[in-house]
Parts: sequence; C-alpha cells; structure tokens
Amino acid sequence: MIDPSATRGPARPIGLVGVAVVALAFVVACSSATTAPSVAAPATSSPVAVASQSPAASPSVDVASPSADAASPSPSKAPGRYYAGDPTPTPKPTAGSTPKPTPKPTPGPTSKPASIVVKSRSTSLGTVLVGPNGMTLYTRKSDPANGSTCSGGCADSWPPFLVKTGTVVSGGSGVAGRFATFSRSGKRQVTYKGRALYYFVGDAYVGDTNGQGLGGVWYVAKP
Repeated sequence: MIDPSATRGPARPIGLVGVAVVALAFVVACSSATTAPSVAAPATSSPVAVASQSPAASPSVDVASPSADAASPSPSKAPGRYYAGDPTPTPKPTAGSTPKPTPKPTPGPTSKPASIVVKSRSTSLGTVLVGPNGMTLYTRKSDPANGSTCSGGCADSWPPFLVKTGTVVSGGSGVAGRFATFSRSGKRQVTYKGRALYYFVGDAYVGDTNGQGLGGVWYVAKP
C-alpha cells in the first residue's frame, strides 16, 4: 500500500499574494450578501383585523332593525275599525254632542185687522148707503134685529153684504150710525143700526136703486 503522504511534496507557505486574494474574495462575498434583495415575508393577518372583519363581530341587519312586518299594521285589519278580541275603544266626544239652546222666535209685527168704510151717495131717492164697490145697499123690513131670514133663492137675488171674520166696518163722512156683524156661511154679514144689509142683482151701475119697494119689504139703506 502506498502512503499518501509519501507522494505529497513539502508544504509551501502562503505568500502575501494568496492572503490578498483570500481577503478580496471575502469582501466580495460580504458585498453580495448586503446588496441582495430581501424576499418579503408573506403578510400575516393581524388577529385584531380578523376579529373586526368577522361577520360574527358586526350586528345582524335583521336583529338591529325592527321587522318590517312588526312596524306596519297587519293588512288583515283595517285602521280605525274594531275587531273581536281588541280592547274596547273609548268613544270620542263629537262636536254636536252638546245640545245648543233653542233660539226663541222673534215676534213679528202684529198685523192690523182689515177694515172697510161704508160711504154714502146721493141718488134720485136721496142719500143712500153704498158698499165698497159703490153699489146701493138695502134692508129687508121682515128681518129680525141683527139677523136675516133671506136665504136660498132670496139670497141669490139679494146677495148679503159679507166681510171676512175680524174685519172692522166703519162709516164714512155723514154716516153716524153703528155698524156690526153676525156670523153667516163662515163669514160675517154687516148690519147698520141693527138691520142686515144686502145688494140687489137688478142694479147694474153705481147709483142704481132698482130694488126700492120691491115686495113691500125691500128699501134702500139710508144714513
């Protein structure tokens, strides 16, 4: 067997040149180490950030906001109406619940009763009484005081001098006798000095006295 050391030559001492080469290689190696780009480490999520982004950390929308169904009334119940099972509503007082005092009627002006004036007229028989229409008035000799026995056909020929109930009858100038009335056919027949007054159908014009003396009982009425 050959001894390795027998083939090696004697060790040569490292000169200055060798030291310089070694030093230069060291410097170059250090420079490369300092200028090499650093590899960025993968980002590690922060526990705080993960916790803030977790869905469990933020309140649920459904929990935080009131339910839409709970906020609005049930569509099966109309607002303002009462349903069985609901609390009994308290009735609200209405504006017309308080009775207003009945106003007292204002008394109107009192109407005056109607009035008629019996006048006199000069005729061929002298001064006679005439009605409001100007026609001659007559009396019947057989009539009782303040009454009449002329009816039916007699009244057709000798229409009674009638006025409405409540009418005041008075005499005009030169007529001083007293006038009165009595009930007849729902109206009032006028009397003068207690004698009932009539017209005559045979008189056609103002001033006629055609009924004078007829039947021996009919005569013109004089003041």
